[in-house]
Amino acid sequence: NLVYGEVAEASACSGMFSGNTPNAAINVFGFTWDYLAKQPGDEGPFADALVLTFDDPADKTSGTWSIDLTALGGLYNSFVIALKPDGGFGYFLVENVLSGTWNTDSGNIVPCPTQNNCAGFDLSHMALYGRFDERFLVSEPGTLVLFGLALVGFVATRRRASTH
Repeated sequence: NLVYGEVAEASACSGMFSGNTPNAAINVFGFTWDYLAKQPGDEGPFADALVLTFDDPADKTSGTWSIDLTALGGLYNSFVIALKPDGGFGYFLVENVLSGTWNTDSGNIVPCPTQNNCAGFDLSHMALYGRFDERFLVSEPGTLVLFGLALVGFVATRRRASTH
């Protein structure tokens, strides 16, 4: 069977590949990507951040996905979704899109590009990766300035207390 996966809202993809999802394959999108969640299974440090639905629970080849920014505390601003149908995997860069559709039904490819049958594979799971929003990073000089101001304030308070 032809392994197929689609996230319609993706701006780029890596895969589909056979086997399991190695995290190294996500590097094609650059940056450092943090593993956030996996559904179904409620796994990952932000398991509630990824919401996955199936169009037909008996036929797990299509559905919808959404990302709950509240569950992430606003710490991430760009995302990659990994689809893992039973026959392979692929990564889909969705950047700052927060909801959409997914599909693993290779029967949607017309005509079927292989001699094999183009039946879809049920989704094993979907994983969510995020890029940390750099606006929350404090640069080294900024950290030193804040530390220095705190130290000056501490010394001033101490001097004022000792003169009274």
